[in-house]
Amino acid sequence: MSYFFILNLFTRLLSSFTPMKNYISSSFLWLFLSFMFFNFSPKNIGKKSIEKKTNFLNQNFLLQKGIKKDTLQPKHQSASMGKDPSRLIPDKMEARRDSIRLFAEQFLGTRYAWGGTQPGGFDCSGYALYIFNNFGYKIPRMSGDQVLLGDFVSEKDAQTGDLAYYGYPYGKGYIYTHTAIVHSNSKKNGVWVIHAILSGVAITGIHFDPNYTQKLVCIKRIVK
Repeated sequence: MSYFFILNLFTRLLSSFTPMKNYISSSFLWLFLSFMFFNFSPKNIGKKSIEKKTNFLNQNFLLQKGIKKDTLQPKHQSASMGKDPSRLIPDKMEARRDSIRLFAEQFLGTRYAWGGTQPGGFDCSGYALYIFNNFGYKIPRMSGDQVLLGDFVSEKDAQTGDLAYYGYPYGKGYIYTHTAIVHSNSKKNGVWVIHAILSGVAITGIHFDPNYTQKLVCIKRIVK
């Protein structure tokens, strides 16, 4: 049942008990009720709780690393290390992974924008696209296409720069709805990802919201 149906029903009920003699008074009441329903609906309360949670995680991460948020301004110079990033010797591969992580961190706090692929605002797959394109990896725009690239890795073997994909079952497969970049992995803290979520670009645990309807499906590696 939609909120607008409930609002109309509630307004009609109130009208039978309240002497609303003209259209203006009814309209004001409807607008007031719309405001109340929108701001205090479970969906928006959930969104606000996610924003508080991710903002806390960002602040906590920055404090642990001794990073000042004011210094995390996007740097637009290219960090590409070569024209062919697909074949790297181990030491250069580790350097590439660290460079991807550091470059991705520069955009912490950038606002979420549906369809966004630039520092003015990112969505999840647009953020991954922007980060990896900077290093010469030409990945597709959408999560459902990005997931076709690379090799599968387990969560325990995930490394910085891997891509985590989220979705939900559909038929014999999955519909992929979210992309995240693996930020770090340790025995003590587990896997953390950096990604564009509703509250903006944030660093969270790989299972960042237990109530999120789209679950982690797989992790793929394209930096190898």
